Amino acid sequence: MLLNDDEQKVVNDYILGEVVYDAVLDQLNIPGDDDDYRALVLGVLKRQTTDHLVFSIWNNMTDEQNRLLRVLFNQTSVTAPGLGHEEIMMEFSTAYPDLLSKVHAGLSEFFKGFIAKFNEISEA
Repeated sequence: MLLNDDEQKVVNDYILGEVVYDAVLDQLNIPGDDDDYRALVLGVLKRQTTDHLVFSIWNNMTDEQNRLLRVLFNQTSVTAPGLGHEEIMMEFSTAYPDLLSKVHAGLSEFFKGFIAKFNEISEA
């Protein structure tokens, strides 16, 4: 079965995300044989990354985008009540390349800060 372009992009983004997470985890002071701890830290990293992205979207939206997002929240509360605000915001941001580039620009600093803080705490 061949993937269409959108499906291939999702797969590629997922793989890239996993590579980035692995690269970050490799820079943390985690004992090499503690897979459970590594999995726990990966969960924390993914959660904090999502939080960072959501806050970055909020902080970089124009007034018009903010208005449109609120309309989308109202619509999806009726049409897809199971979707969370984070999922809606992430999908919404993909429609605005300028917004998305601002959001992605801060990821590098976020990961550097995560690494520095984690290693500082683990050394204490």
